Amino acid sequence: MRRTLIAGIPILVLWVSAIAWLGARQGWWLARVSASGPTTLAPTESRLRVLMGDAPIGEVTLLRSVTEATVSTDIEAHLDLPLFGVSTPLDLEASMSQPAFAGPEANAAGSTIRLTVRSGEQVMTLDAALADGALRGTVETAGEILPLDVPIDDQLMLSGMWAPLANVPPLRAGERITLEGFDPLTLRAAPMIVRGVGFERRTIDGEPMDTRVVDIEGRGIGARVWLGRDGTLVRAETPIGLVLELASPQAAPNATKAANRDAPSVTGQARDALAGADALARGLAVFPTGQRPQRGAQHMVVSINEGLPVIADSRQQQSPDGTWRLGTRAQSPSERPQPEHLAADAFIQSDHPRIRAQAEAIIPDGSTSLDQILALHDWVFDRLEKVPVASLPSALAVLDAQRGDCNEHTVLFTALARAAGLPTRVAVGLVWSDELDGFGYHAWPEVWTGNGWWATDPTLGQRQADATHIKLIEGSVLAWRELMTYLGRIQIDVLDVRMEPQ
Repeated sequence: MRRTLIAGIPILVLWVSAIAWLGARQGWWLARVSASGPTTLAPTESRLRVLMGDAPIGEVTLLRSVTEATVSTDIEAHLDLPLFGVSTPLDLEASMSQPAFAGPEANAAGSTIRLTVRSGEQVMTLDAALADGALRGTVETAGEILPLDVPIDDQLMLSGMWAPLANVPPLRAGERITLEGFDPLTLRAAPMIVRGVGFERRTIDGEPMDTRVVDIEGRGIGARVWLGRDGTLVRAETPIGLVLELASPQAAPNATKAANRDAPSVTGQARDALAGADALARGLAVFPTGQRPQRGAQHMVVSINEGLPVIADSRQQQSPDGTWRLGTRAQSPSERPQPEHLAADAFIQSDHPRIRAQAEAIIPDGSTSLDQILALHDWVFDRLEKVPVASLPSALAVLDAQRGDCNEHTVLFTALARAAGLPTRVAVGLVWSDELDGFGYHAWPEVWTGNGWWATDPTLGQRQADATHIKLIEGSVLAWRELMTYLGRIQIDVLDVRMEPQ
């Protein structure tokens, strides 16, 4: 099922958000470091095209407004991805406001953030304000409003994850510095390494522009960035070919969106968009060397290039020679569950009455933990329609819509299992796809049976996940951004594939 690689789509959402934040924060940082009184920033508006290779797949609009008291930035991102023949729209809207004063006494208290991610009928909205060292507000999804209370460093939020780029002195090729900033996607401090590449004159819609070029790396988000003389984001590229590029004010807005949604045939920009989707699929796949894996394999041995972290557990273990042996066995009593494996969060609402009621309706009375796992697997696999959804998944929203890809299947299964008292963790990594003839990024749940972790795949209908599942990370939705560390970098050599357990 080609849909399995859609685990990469939330990564695309997070990357576009982070780079859009880069562009939005440049002016704020310049104001902070250049003044000790009211900001003199002028209102601005800019648009960035989103490309996959040379093919347009959407756009981002940045609008900055200024008053005597505040500097506000509105971000709108529109992507239209014809994934596997299905037009999959994604809309992201963010509004950020902070005090306009800068200098040594500046702090971010009173700053507000509002973020809405929409894909089809699924909508999630975060609305919060910074006060007393915490970001407090609500998350709204599936018609439910849930509280949000996250401790946060005021000064780090004021600086921004990417904003210090505007204050970086010109770096000669090979020079590097490390900066400390704030990552808005994880709400944590995040070091950023900046390496000088050089200077380059680029042409934007026929107009020449002098830029300085840097490579940046922060918590797995890697990009090559072109900055204008005033710190304006001109272009950003990722290892998988995803590009943001400044568009001139004269360029026609929403061209990609209109072409993809309205064109009855594949012509012009619609054809370009389809090419972008194909490039996206290639960018989010890993094509191995060596033997060809098979869906349903019970044993697989692979070599993974050094320097990339891989989780070792009872299903995948590293041999002394550095290769990885993957199987399906779940016995490992020493890997005890942790409190977070039963906890609810903003995306996995396992404590919600509707989730609890559905879990109780699914699980048979007097059943063993394995019986419960299989009952939940069968219900989620049978009930959810298999369609791509380009959004950040929420268990409540999926319970209502009953459709989605591996992300939606996994968060709903995890919420139901935790609601039933089954410790469950989310695994994200790669799985073999016969249609891609490669590995696609994928998510699946692992459930504690009392004697080990049982990996199950309710997207593919595998009651016990096969050995082609290669786990790279664990964690809830926002942790999935760590996949950016692997995109375009991981290399796999398949040394052995067996259809029987070893």
